[in-house]
Amino acid sequence: MNMNIDDAFRNLTVKVNNGSGCLFQTGDEEHTYVLTARHNLVDTNSIEIKRILLDHDSCLTVETLDIIGEPYFHDDINIDAAICKVKKVTNLPYIKKCDFNSLGKEDFYLCGHPEVRGAGDSFRLNKLNILNSREFGYIEGELTPVVNQDEVSGQSGGGIFYEKNGTPILIGIQKGMAIDDEVEALSRIRILPYKFFDDIVNKNSDDLSKLSPSFLASFNEIIKSTYTLNNLPIKKELIQSELHANAQSFTDSISPRDILNCLGFGKLLIKDEPQSSIYDSQLWIGMLELLIMIQINKNTGLLSIDDISNMNKKTKLMFGTVVSSWHELISSLYQSDLTELDKGGKIFVVTPNDTTPLVTSYNPDILMNIANVSPKNIKVGHAITSPFKDIELRHIYDLQKTLIENMNNFINADAGNIEDLLKNEAKNIV
Repeated sequence: MNMNIDDAFRNLTVKVNNGSGCLFQTGDEEHTYVLTARHNLVDTNSIEIKRILLDHDSCLTVETLDIIGEPYFHDDINIDAAICKVKKVTNLPYIKKCDFNSLGKEDFYLCGHPEVRGAGDSFRLNKLNILNSREFGYIEGELTPVVNQDEVSGQSGGGIFYEKNGTPILIGIQKGMAIDDEVEALSRIRILPYKFFDDIVNKNSDDLSKLSPSFLASFNEIIKSTYTLNNLPIKKELIQSELHANAQSFTDSISPRDILNCLGFGKLLIKDEPQSSIYDSQLWIGMLELLIMIQINKNTGLLSIDDISNMNKKTKLMFGTVVSSWHELISSLYQSDLTELDKGGKIFVVTPNDTTPLVTSYNPDILMNIANVSPKNIKVGHAITSPFKDIELRHIYDLQKTLIENMNNFINADAGNIEDLLKNEAKNIV
């Protein structure tokens, strides 16, 4: 397992009294949420939540988190789920939520602070296989290798994670061992699916934000992740500053969640892409890069949600997961619903890896050969008679690549003319 994701799992894991918990950063600007098992909070007047971390020199640091208000419990007494608010914790990894059915059944990890590790560096992760559903909607899993109950005690409330493309994916929280060792020594645990915690949020919507990554609430969190321009040797900071300023101009009025509510899940995801991918930060970084160019190209005023609703007619963004190269998505893309696009429209493809491909576009004949889909089976509007010619397909990195290739146009750029220079570039990009 990648060491960076190991660190991410540790950073997201806390000790809750004699058990464990999982930190979740939402759009709540003042608080971070701790997802845990209800039985860890028997005495609500005496709750202690700690982070046990290692710094860059492998020195142990222990941080006690400030608890805000009373914990929130699931309405059903049979559901051992609870959420605590703590003062906001900064620099947490983004978490995706996902149903285990779309991830397979192996290579999951239970993270927590088992009591057998003592008071020092007690963080531990156990490999876990998912087995089946159980009573009340719990999920049963099997720890590998086999452990006994004493070894796991204290990990209840800890997160059940999966890793994909360096991103922690949460499927649930551990409830505890399925059966006492004296009855069944099979190393089985019960898992609370994340939907139980969504239930708590929905019941307390006035006090709790939705359990979705914090960048869905505001583009501000990811502005600096756009237009890295890593291979641009001149005027990089000046160009970035102008691009990011354009983003800042409309991010107070348009959020990823607004766009999601406007367009819906289906219009952003390539065919067969799991719905959980809507929570991938790379999708929204790509979206913001595209919106920045559209804003620069806009003649008057700031982008509005009405502009977003009309955008799919001329410029569409779609996300898909690949193994190594973005061209793997081309066949599935042409099997997606493209009926909204006008003739001459563009599709920008965003991928969580292969983020800086050397080839960012293909000519129609190459596209037809890669897609291997009959034009008659492609869902397009009536005005489009030749989908591979009438629709332009590009990887989102083409936006940056074009700026880098046109670096000669920025040799004399300064604070006085950078806005006009970027306007000239944008009209040829989107």
